[in-house]
Amino acid sequence: MRRVFATVVLSVLLLWCGRLAAGQVSHEELNVQLIEAAKTGNTQAARQVFPFGASPDAKDENGVTALMWAAGNGKIEMIKFLLDKGADFTARDKDGHTALDRAKANGQIEAAKVLRRTASVHRTPGTGQSGSTTPK
Repeated sequence: MRRVFATVVLSVLLLWCGRLAAGQVSHEELNVQLIEAAKTGNTQAARQVFPFGASPDAKDENGVTALMWAAGNGKIEMIKFLLDKGADFTARDKDGHTALDRAKANGQIEAAKVLRRTASVHRTPGTGQSGSTTPK
């Protein structure tokens, strides 16, 4: 089953690469591809869309980011990849949940640990606040 899925994904990517080279793919389509890659943990597919303008903070219709999908599904390599690309780990979906919330809700302990470490690295010293005070 995984082999079939990987073959389908690769075929779609090859078709997209042709459209990308011709400039026929929108940023929105790239973001959809990134979110789909994040859901399955397909970092290779994610790597393919970034050079063409996919956003590390891509959101679906419910405000769920690629990072939230990866965290909720326990896709550690994808989480690290998205964080390296600058994904906002403090972003919230329409219900107010973060990637860490999704990881914890789905029992993804390792994903939660990665996100907690990220939050602790980005904590502003002496304030107890995470992240930047500059809105995105």
